[in-house]
Amino acid sequence: MHEVAKKHYSQGFDIIVIGDAKHPEVIGINGWCNNEAIIIKTLEDLENISLDKNKKYCVVAQTTINIDLYNKILEALSNKLDNVIFNNTICSATKVRQEAAKEISADVDMMVVVGGKHSSNTQKLVQICQEYVPTLAIETVNELNPEDFKGFKKVGLTAGASTPDWIIEEVISYIKAL
Repeated sequence: MHEVAKKHYSQGFDIIVIGDAKHPEVIGINGWCNNEAIIIKTLEDLENISLDKNKKYCVVAQTTINIDLYNKILEALSNKLDNVIFNNTICSATKVRQEAAKEISADVDMMVVVGGKHSSNTQKLVQICQEYVPTLAIETVNELNPEDFKGFKKVGLTAGASTPDWIIEEVISYIKAL
């Protein structure tokens, strides 16, 4: 995505980045376009920026952005702009993981999301799951308490992309033991 932004910026495109301006990946993309990228994190951000229909735009996304939000912003941009190139730069593993989290959440009473508190992809999973059911966000099994599961019969689990398998296995064993 850095190369896409750099190439299109050098060709006179204004760069739009869908993501969090404070995320290192977005900061890096913005660096390739002289820190002039338009950064959109929410649909509300889109309402607060001026876009010129006479300009040409190139859209890229933070690789861990929420897919549903990304699609909503793309739809809004396509309605506002005539000359825009969309580049889906969301990591394919992120897409699959988010879709699976959504499907699991719709079929359980609560979710447990295992991963780093500062991990963007983990926090997106938490947000997705919270749209459906009560959700616990933990880094290790040590943060779990049997009380957390009272009143819930069916528990789902997902994990951030870089969560080690052994941590996930510990959480699964803990939940099964309940």
